[in-house]
Amino acid sequence: MSIEMNKIQFSNSLGVILKNKFGILYYFLSWEEFDRMRRK
Repeated sequence: MSIEMNKIQFSNSLGVILKNKFGILYYFLSWEEFDRMRRK
């Protein structure tokens, strides 16, 4: 495998990890919002 291919694959996996982290963060934030709405 060439270095260029490794770079592309690395940046792709990095993007997926970041997307997952933000997705989890967004999920928790929306859950707290929902909890707040429900308590009112």
